[in-house]
Amino acid sequence: MTSVKVKGLKEINSFLQQLPAKLEATVLRSGMRDGAKVVEEQVKQNLRSNGSVDTERLLGSVRVSTRLRRGKVYASVRAGGRSGAKKVMQGKGGRLRVGYEQAYYAMWVEYGTSAHAIRPRKPGGFLAIAPGVFVRGVEHPGSRPKPFMRPALELRAQEAVIATANHMKRRLSGKRFGMNTSGVEVAAA
Repeated sequence: MTSVKVKGLKEINSFLQQLPAKLEATVLRSGMRDGAKVVEEQVKQNLRSNGSVDTERLLGSVRVSTRLRRGKVYASVRAGGRSGAKKVMQGKGGRLRVGYEQAYYAMWVEYGTSAHAIRPRKPGGFLAIAPGVFVRGVEHPGSRPKPFMRPALELRAQEAVIATANHMKRRLSGKRFGMNTSGVEVAAA
């Protein structure tokens, strides 16, 4: 288990309580983003090293987001869904449109899959498995998990917390807030 020792936490907390809620959330949110970026870097490093299928598309889908909900700040690192890569596609009526590539398979890479059948969507239809080769279905043998998210968090959680705290310390001691943060120390315990 990782632990972080913070000296001067009471002073920071009392100062944050004096700030308007919107400014407090802004400081917390930017700090949480800094911490999540540490985990994001490790996720991308894990993806590059584990030889996942279509790594570039999956790399493009890794993103950090923060949000404020009911007075609490949340940060997350996500993979999958829309990637950063754009592609030109033919839409309805033959018109061209720009869309994003999808990395919908991120969860399957992380957790693996069991053996399963792949069938066409329409009954009696065919699957194209190669140019000019059509079949009624295939039996997929499954795939081994290649975790990239969970190990990143386990490896860099402590560093992420320290990055968050140090960002907040820098931000609060800046010109805008002017807090004396010299008595605040953040380090691995």
